[in-house]
This record gives sequence, structure tokens and C-alpha cells, in this order.
Amino acid sequence: MLEGSTDSRYRTLRGNKNRFDAVNELGVFAMTGTGLKEVKNPSAIFLTRSEEQTPGSIVMVLWEGTRPLLVEIQALVDHSALGNPRRVAVGAEQNRLAMLLAILNRHGGLQMNDPDVFVNVVGGVKYLKPVLT
Repeated sequence: MLEGSTDSRYRTLRGNKNRFDAVNELGVFAMTGTGLKEVKNPSAIFLTRSEEQTPGSIVMVLWEGTRPLLVEIQALVDHSALGNPRRVAVGAEQNRLAMLLAILNRHGGLQMNDPDVFVNVVGGVKYLKPVLT
């Protein structure tokens, strides 16, 4: 399956399943004037280029098939002006976000019932499964 947003020059080619078992391999390609070209270091496109630490931003390792990828996860928590706070997850699973917020509320000592929470995975990667440890 070839994935990528229309405003990005990068495309991911994902092998989801073969005849006997899941493959889950990922290739990253750049759209050029002469066609698709392989991206040798895909982690570089999934990270912002800032030398300073950015509040609300972390780098984590995701396994896609046999390839580890460094991706940046950005989060913003803000006071909600609405009665029902917003939970927005781009590139991450909505239910996983809800579970993490519940854990922070119960065991982390942070009041996560009222604020709006926005989470983004940089570069268009979709973080949908847990990381094996």
C-alpha cells in the first residue's frame, strides 16, 4: 500500500500481509521529478531539525517490520474553553491517547479530565501498535 499526504513529497510503501504471516515492512521514498527515490535515512524526515529542546516534544523508536524508526511525538495540553474537552490524535490511536490520559490522571498526579489534549506524530507516520520491549 502506498501512503502519503498530498502536501508531502514523501511516500511510504507498506507491506501489510503475505500469504502466511503479517509482513509489516515499510519503505520510505521521496517523490522527485524523475520518479520515486529511496530515502536512505527515513528517521531524518520524521524529526524536526531544531537543536534546542522543544516543550511537548519527544523522540521515540518505533519498529516497522525489521526497521527501527526514530519519530517525533508532539503534544499540547491547554485549558479547555468548552464543557467537553477535545482529544485530537494525528498519527496516533485515539483509544491509546485516552488510556494514557487516564493513567496520568490516576497515577501521575495530573488532572487530565478538563484540558484539551492534542497529539501529533511528525512526518505522517501512524503509530497504531505498541512498541515491543
